[in-house]
Amino acid sequence: MVLIALSIIVLVLCSRYKQEPMTNSRTGITVTTIITAVITFFELTGVVALGVMNGIFGGDAFRQMLYDAIASGELDFEDFATANEAMNFALSVVNAVFIVSIIVCILVAAFGIFATVIGFKTMADKTLTAAAAANTAARNQAYNMPGYNSCNTSFRNGYYNYGNPQQNYQTYAQSNTGAATQPTSNVSQNSDWYCVCGNKNSAGQKFCSNCGAANPDSNRQG
Repeated sequence: MVLIALSIIVLVLCSRYKQEPMTNSRTGITVTTIITAVITFFELTGVVALGVMNGIFGGDAFRQMLYDAIASGELDFEDFATANEAMNFALSVVNAVFIVSIIVCILVAAFGIFATVIGFKTMADKTLTAAAAANTAARNQAYNMPGYNSCNTSFRNGYYNYGNPQQNYQTYAQSNTGAATQPTSNVSQNSDWYCVCGNKNSAGQKFCSNCGAANPDSNRQG
């Protein structure tokens, strides 16, 4: 079951790596593929061991030992008419268990081999390796750019153009520049005004509240 789980992980990582090639993803594929290859080797060794054991338990020596145990009463065979019948039944059960175990181990090992081959082929792809290096460098450089946290198009959302990483820089720079040029506040240009009589009037008044003189600024605007 461990080998099946690792094989699935390798296939999933390879699929994501092909869509979003990054150096850390390639490292994960390398580690899991090597572990999968090692466990697959032991699984194949287990298949060979089961085959050898099946041959031993199906041999004449084991048959004779089992027959002697049944005939001497060491093994109960009350449900069978003869010792030979009991021996044949026991051998058929043992043989069936070994065959089923061998088939299961072969299928699991085959799945492990398939995942291992896919993993090594993905790691050996030079185009993906170059794209992963370029995108990792692009993302690291984007992290170090000023104002990165306010960028609308963020590399933190993942890879989005590994074929042209320079475009990623331009997209980031444009969005960051646009955000920087936006005004942060609106400053009112209106202010209170003083009449020739010395009285202070509010900005909206066109005439002095003290002497009734007109606001000189309103005259200039008119």
